[in-house]
This record gives sequence, C-alpha cells and structure tokens, in this order.
Amino acid sequence: VPKATGVFGSATVVTEATTTTETPEKTTEPKAETTPILSVNNITKATVLEVITPDTLKVLLKDNTQATVKLIGVKAPVDNEYYAKESLEYTKNALTSKNVNLEFDQKLTDDEHNILAYVWTNDGKTLFNNELIVMGYAKANLDEEDNVKFNEELTRVEEEAKTAKKGVWGYVAPVYQTTTKKPAV
Repeated sequence: VPKATGVFGSATVVTEATTTTETPEKTTEPKAETTPILSVNNITKATVLEVITPDTLKVLLKDNTQATVKLIGVKAPVDNEYYAKESLEYTKNALTSKNVNLEFDQKLTDDEHNILAYVWTNDGKTLFNNELIVMGYAKANLDEEDNVKFNEELTRVEEEAKTAKKGVWGYVAPVYQTTTKKPAV
C-alpha cells in the first residue's frame, strides 16, 4: 500500500492510498479510505513521550512520528511562576509514558506549528485539559477563537477552582511591613 506523506506542523500527516491493480486472474483490490491523522474534529491515539510544560507534550503519533502538542484552553504556570513546579510534577506523573487520545477542534496547529488538542486519558473518559484546571494546576485560556468546543466547561471548572482557592488560585501575595524612620531632630 503506497503512502503519501506531508509535513503538517511538526507532525507528518500520512494517508494511505491504494490503487486498483489487475493480476493475471483479472481481480481488483478495493480502494481504502484515506484518513489523515490530523483532521478537524478527529480523534487519534498517541503515547506521551515527555512533558515539556504542564500544557505542552511531546507525543508519538500512531504513524510513529513525534509531535509537540499544546493543550487547548489551558494556560499552566511555567519556570518561576507560582505553582509551576507542582503543576509540572502533576502532569509528568499523570501523562508520561501513557497512551492518550488527542481530539482536535477547528484549528489544528498554532503559530509555532504545535498540534492543538484536547487530551483524553483513562481510555477516553477524562479530559485532561479540564482536570488540570479543576485541580488548580492551570488556568483556562480561552483566547483561541477557533477552538471553543469545551470553553463552557473549562470556564465553569475554573470558577470552581477559584472559589475553592485551589492551586494557582491559592496564592496570597506576601504583605511586607515597612517602617518609616523619623528624621533625627
């Protein structure tokens, strides 16, 4: 079966195509469906190879190509931001070496050619994007106007996390007492 490949963002989109061939017995081979790995509203399987940040993953797609995936609707703390270490550790424990389902919305890649996806765990029962927000490991990022499939749910669970002061919402800025010296008389 010949394969047509092309670069799509940082992943290779592979479609299988068969041609009708004649054998000496005059039989023909049926045409196969051509289904790209990345397509709008599609779901594909992947294995998480590495957690780069809590909302950015390196995955192995089902065609054995590696790709970088950004979680749709999620903005997690990074570097020295409050709760970044906890958020990264939680995501690494939850996803590293795990099989996940990637669900795509209307916009498939960002400006850096990362794949944009909703990540489903637990055999497709748990939306990990949602889990990060409800647990306070990230905030909802609803700036992407094309990918809005779960915006209402992400907004709702963010409000719950805020009210409960979970994770990133539990930060209380330190209060420093300042003293004013009186001028010497």
